[in-house]
Amino acid sequence: MRAFLKRRRAWATVIFVLAAWLVGFRLWSDEVTESPLDRPISLSPAGRVDQDIRVRLDGPHELRLEFSIATRPRQQAMTLIGKYSPLGEDGRRQRPSGTSVPLRWSLTDPSGRTVASGDGDTYGRDGHATTQVWRVISRPIVVTPGPYRLEASILRDVPELDGITARLQFALPGGKRSYGWRSDLLFWGGLANLYLIGPFTLLLALILMGLEVRYWLASRRT
Repeated sequence: MRAFLKRRRAWATVIFVLAAWLVGFRLWSDEVTESPLDRPISLSPAGRVDQDIRVRLDGPHELRLEFSIATRPRQQAMTLIGKYSPLGEDGRRQRPSGTSVPLRWSLTDPSGRTVASGDGDTYGRDGHATTQVWRVISRPIVVTPGPYRLEASILRDVPELDGITARLQFALPGGKRSYGWRSDLLFWGGLANLYLIGPFTLLLALILMGLEVRYWLASRRT
C-alpha cells in the first residue's frame, strides 16, 4: 500500500476527495430532504398526532394527508376522496367534494408561539399516484429551519373511508422549485454529481486501475 501511494499519491488523493464529496453530498441530501413529518393517523377511530419535528430547508411547507387506496377499487376510492379544487384565501376548498376529514391542527415553535393552525373540514384531492392520493390541508406555511411541534387531531370517526389508511405529512410541495441556496445546491449539485463528478471519478479510477495493471505487467517481465 505504501508503495502504491508513493507511486500514485496525486491520483489517489484526487479520487479520494471526489469520492468523499459524492458520499458526503448523498448523506447530506438524504438528511435535508427527509420530510419533517410523515406519520400514520387513524381515520376510524379518529386519530391524533403529537410530534416534535425539525424543518431542514427554508421555504413554504404544506400540511397534507396521504391516503393509501390499494385496498379499495380505484374509482370508488377516488370518488370518496373527491376531486381537485383550489384552496381559497381562507384555506378552504372553492368547490368541496368527496368525504370530509375534519382536522384540528397547530404548528408551534420552541417558545410555544403558534406559527400556523387550522380547524375544520377538509375535502378533495391535489395529486395522486397508483395507490396514493394526496389532500393538501392548508395553504403553504412559510417556516425557517429549526425545531417545531405539530399537533393534529381528527375530530370524528370517518367510517366512510373504511379500509383506506392515511398518513399526515408536513413537507415541501412537490416540483422543481427554488427555496434558497440549500435547495439550489441540492438540484444543481445533484445534476453535477450525476453527469460530471460521478462519471469523472469513475473514469479516473479506471485509468488508475489501468496504470497499475500496466505497472504490474512490467514488473513481472523484469
